[in-house]
Amino acid sequence: MRILVYDVAAENGGAVTVLNWFYGIHKEDKENQYVYLLGKHTLENTDNITVINVPEVKKTWLHRLWFDYIGVKKYLCDYKIEQILSLQNTDIPFCKLPQTVYIHNALPFSEHRFSIDEDKKLWIYQNLIGSMIKQSIKRANIVIVQTNWMKNEVVRQTGISETKVQVVFPEINLFEDVIWSPTDKCTFFYPASDARFKNHDVILEASKLLYQKGITQFRCVFTLKGNENSRISRIQEEAVDCGMDFLWVGQQNREQMSDWYAQSILLFPSYLETVGLPICEAMSVGAPVLLSDCLYARDVAKEYANARYFVKDNAAALAQLMEVCIVKRQDNGGAR
Repeated sequence: MRILVYDVAAENGGAVTVLNWFYGIHKEDKENQYVYLLGKHTLENTDNITVINVPEVKKTWLHRLWFDYIGVKKYLCDYKIEQILSLQNTDIPFCKLPQTVYIHNALPFSEHRFSIDEDKKLWIYQNLIGSMIKQSIKRANIVIVQTNWMKNEVVRQTGISETKVQVVFPEINLFEDVIWSPTDKCTFFYPASDARFKNHDVILEASKLLYQKGITQFRCVFTLKGNENSRISRIQEEAVDCGMDFLWVGQQNREQMSDWYAQSILLFPSYLETVGLPICEAMSVGAPVLLSDCLYARDVAKEYANARYFVKDNAAALAQLMEVCIVKRQDNGGAR
């Protein structure tokens, strides 16, 4: 069978990780022939995989829309495609071939609904592009998602049969050879980007509440530089003004991440994730995790004994959980 793997959108981050994962699987499949139709990301041709790049589709949204609706049809005919696997959340419109759509963007299905005032770009994606994604799901023959919570929400919000949805949890390179051995000073670690929904503000507000109570024997470590945008800069400046031990370490490599997980408690107040990779990584070393009480977190942590939850914007609830961890460290005198 000749299968088109369609992913002109993938350029970096998780989308490329998903693309490379499928590429590795398909290289070993000698029964089918694959045509990878990509934008800028490059892959090598193999005996059973033909890679085609069309970087011009990345110029503007109009270029992308034209290609999705019209331009791609030429390749379907030229390569006599029999089946389609789309890795970019949407199907190829007005195409009668069997299609499987891989959904890895949680935004349209998140329980947090963005307002225009909160974030115009995310509102547009969640509502307008989200509607396109949901229509694609209804048309697709098979839908692949990464987690059970995503399957439940896809079924609930689109009304499709749950038998149409497959859950394929992404392969994650965990730190299973690392043992949690915390330092004397209670360390909270939050590996995250500077996106608004990562919710760094609630950590600042919770820390302020602790300092007001005279609880200062802790530090918070972030994988940012502290100057990524005006909001992050404000958090960094307020922490300095309050004398807080906030450490901005920037992007970390795998070895450095391993060290932080081994000595820290994971703070994860993000309210928009598909999987929440740091949760999986922290759990693999046995670290306690303090999580925003969202569908993704409940799904990933499940029955993990060292997981605690707080309402995403409730600084007092987070401060209470942090205080328990800090007091426990002090009572143990630095021992686990």
